[in-house]
Amino acid sequence: MGDGPLRRRLESLAEGLALTGAVRFTGLRRDARPLIARSDVVAFSSDWEGLPMVALEALAAGVPVVSTEVEGMSELLGTGAGVVVPPDADALAREIVALIRAPDRRAQMGRTGRERIATEFSVERMVAAYQGLYRELASRGR
Repeated sequence: MGDGPLRRRLESLAEGLALTGAVRFTGLRRDARPLIARSDVVAFSSDWEGLPMVALEALAAGVPVVSTEVEGMSELLGTGAGVVVPPDADALAREIVALIRAPDRRAQMGRTGRERIATEFSVERMVAAYQGLYRELASRGR
């Protein structure tokens, strides 16, 4: 989902690998969550990004992520929830194809990602972290 400078190249790679029936390039969408949940793999090809919501949403839905090396993705996916590749369209395409062809590996990554989100990114954990931060700041008199 989305658009960017690599879209045409990724479409060509998908065509060259005879994956046009398995890969969809949807463009920008507002109804992302249901589409993510129905995906086999989510590809994230940004050159720069903070912690992307799409990666968190994919993992929460049990969908593995293949991402280029951007801030935070190695930490997020390094737990077995996905794959991080150099910022190279060919490397990204190779990993996507490898996961499409490995349903057992994909399923395991999906389970790992869902568990990671449930334990480390839950609302309860976020609230506790904010409460701790506010307590610390209040104790400093700020």
